[in-house]
Amino acid sequence: MKKRFLFLLTLCFLFGSGGLAEAPALTDADFVLVYDRVSYTLRTDPSALIAAVARHDGTEMQLEEADSCLFDGKDKEYYGDELILGTYPVGKGGTDVLESIVIAGGPWETARGIRVGSSRQDVLAAYGAAVQDYDQWLYALGEPYRGPTLIFQFDLETDRVICIFLLACSA
Repeated sequence: MKKRFLFLLTLCFLFGSGGLAEAPALTDADFVLVYDRVSYTLRTDPSALIAAVARHDGTEMQLEEADSCLFDGKDKEYYGDELILGTYPVGKGGTDVLESIVIAGGPWETARGIRVGSSRQDVLAAYGAAVQDYDQWLYALGEPYRGPTLIFQFDLETDRVICIFLLACSA
């Protein structure tokens, strides 16, 4: 009886995925925001994305900035109705690059088509298993928060995405 139970338990473990295909491994191409079939990449100039948000919202994004504690220049955060964009200065001229994107609603989506309102099953099908931390699923290239990190925050009652974080992070 014990052997039969262990055999059934092993079968459930091996085939318990319900036939879900394994999601492709993460690459740098997964750490982008997509809007109107255009991809906006972390660690690049944020101007085109800021302009796209302004066109979508019909107003300019609000800007807050502070002296950077790590670089020469200003760290900046741009706020729109549905997005928050974080930048930092790099290089001799202090050119801004996109460090973080927070999606709180709207038509903005990840490279694999996940947006605010997507179900937990949608995320699982698109990205596979995740590091889980209460109401968040984390996906990273390497260790979370040391390399590019993608976080989906869920409403625990509806099992729907309520916020998406794209973080460049650097070791």
